[in-house]
Amino acid sequence: MNRQSYSNHSRYHPIYHFFLLPATALFVGLSVYFFVQKSILSGQWAEGIYFLLAGLIAAVVVVLVRSNPLRVQERVIRSEIKLRYLAATGQHLNGTEKNLRTSQMTALRFASDEELPRLVEQTVREELPAGEIKKRIRKWKGDYHRL
Repeated sequence: MNRQSYSNHSRYHPIYHFFLLPATALFVGLSVYFFVQKSILSGQWAEGIYFLLAGLIAAVVVVLVRSNPLRVQERVIRSEIKLRYLAATGQHLNGTEKNLRTSQMTALRFASDEELPRLVEQTVREELPAGEIKKRIRKWKGDYHRL
């Protein structure tokens, strides 16, 4: 596996991003087309509504299949950063944590243990966006197990 850095850390899940999302978009488009064709043009409202609901349900399921595990992963990352900060400084992150957005915490996970306390302080003081936090990381700590 290639060593992660700022330039190559984003991740795509090929089956989801390049097959499932386009196929779902096509299915939703076809369901809208059949809804219009069956309901509005032919007067068969029950069948048209069935097509539309099937497309909407498929879209919701596809989004939830990806977003729910990502929310769990965000919670795990928040806990990881709190534990790493405690181990590095001997202090809890409790007061500072409320000033950190989830995107900032997610960016901080790539920082080495040595530079984590400095970056947390800079992030809170300067209100750094996630992209800037990642650019300031000198010693990148890859995450090879994320979703």
